[in-house]
Amino acid sequence: MKKIISLISALVLCGATLFSCHRAESSGNIGSATEDRKINLKDFDASNWITSFEAGKMFSAKNGKKIILFFSDDKDESSKKMQDEFIARADFVQNLVKDFVLVNVSFSEARFSEAEKAEVIIYDTPDAPEAEKNKAINFVNTLLDDINLARIYNVGQTPAFYVVSEGGLVIDVLPVSADTTEAQFMEMLGGAQEKIAAFEGDMAKIKKARGVEKAQAIDAFFEKTPVDYRFFLSGLCKSLVEADKKNESGLVGKHLLVIANNKAVDYFLDQNPTAASDEFIAVAENELLLPDDRQQAYYTAGYLLAQSGSIQYGKIKDCFQKAYDANPTSEYADKIKEMVQLAADRETEFEKMMKESESAANAPAPAPSEGANVPPATENAQ
Repeated sequence: MKKIISLISALVLCGATLFSCHRAESSGNIGSATEDRKINLKDFDASNWITSFEAGKMFSAKNGKKIILFFSDDKDESSKKMQDEFIARADFVQNLVKDFVLVNVSFSEARFSEAEKAEVIIYDTPDAPEAEKNKAINFVNTLLDDINLARIYNVGQTPAFYVVSEGGLVIDVLPVSADTTEAQFMEMLGGAQEKIAAFEGDMAKIKKARGVEKAQAIDAFFEKTPVDYRFFLSGLCKSLVEADKKNESGLVGKHLLVIANNKAVDYFLDQNPTAASDEFIAVAENELLLPDDRQQAYYTAGYLLAQSGSIQYGKIKDCFQKAYDANPTSEYADKIKEMVQLAADRETEFEKMMKESESAANAPAPAPSEGANVPPATENAQ
């Protein structure tokens, strides 16, 4: 079983790390995000493993089946062994597709090799036909989308199997190991069926409830969901905010912060820490936040900018100061106050450096010393 680098780290409730690759862009609209690329279900065979999670969610919504989401790596012996022994076997697949939509996100060596070739077409082949370039862009961006998918599902090793809803909500994580047999895998799926039934019960309760009762039902489901998989709950959090507009439950501020956090994760995955920070600033100014939540929001906004290497020291300082002011008596207040001073010191140092640089640039050139070489006078000089 191959272990891979942890692809997600905490911001507030989940969060994400920066990825060194960047999304390719064409002269058209191809490549901005998965949801921007139209998906035709006729291009996929739902009677087998398909490669697109977005298509899988569409099939799930269409036929009411839950999704088995499988992350694999052909350089991982466990993934290969499991696929060879039963996961890819025709009769096994046909048995699974009776109840599930099957999605395999594969990080194969061949796929990364193709991505390298595609980047040559995108960046180093200016005379490449537009259609060929757009195809290459789509290939690279699909790979980046799948890498981000692995991040937000907290894939720590391959093979990894998740049972998820049509909206991507995690219902169960199958605890496979290098030695998992076909019989053991089916036993795990049997246990997943019980969790699917519980999930459907929770969703029915949420759908039926109204007002404060709905807010409380959503929050109960949220708390029951492991922290690693709360990224996908933004839709439910928005439903909570809409159901309890007057915040009678006292839960609205908490879920506004969750929504902001998940938007910030998206921005971080697109390498835009400033926009991620701004999401927290915006939500911090919402009057429905409790003092502790407001402090957390402002602090996270400043922290994200600082960690990204931003030179917006005044903005960072302002975020930390507002975090402190939100609740000066909290257990974190003293630490935040230190961050305010640290940001202020960095701001002073930066301003001093800029002034010195400006002064040096504007200083007159030194006069030539005696005996120094000077350009000869032209013939027309008086």
